[in-house]
Amino acid sequence: MHMLFLIALYFLPAIIAHARHSTSALGITIVNLLFGWTGIGWIATLLWAMFSASWDWDLRYDHTNYYTPRYYTPPSYISRYPKRW
Repeated sequence: MHMLFLIALYFLPAIIAHARHSTSALGITIVNLLFGWTGIGWIATLLWAMFSASWDWDLRYDHTNYYTPRYYTPPSYISRYPKRW
């Protein structure tokens, strides 16, 4: 039981990356597997997992949803037709 806890703790950065659907989940897992034992590698992969972008965010974010008017609309105080005297 203790060994299972230690293995889960060792792979915590990879678990976080996969749970957050990170775009770098595979890279985080490989780096964690190879360099996690150093301590510095484990902390680096933990930070990488916590601050990496998720592909979920990319799907939720609509890249075309910004304000682009189709045509120019003048302010309301400017009359559409000039006054003729």
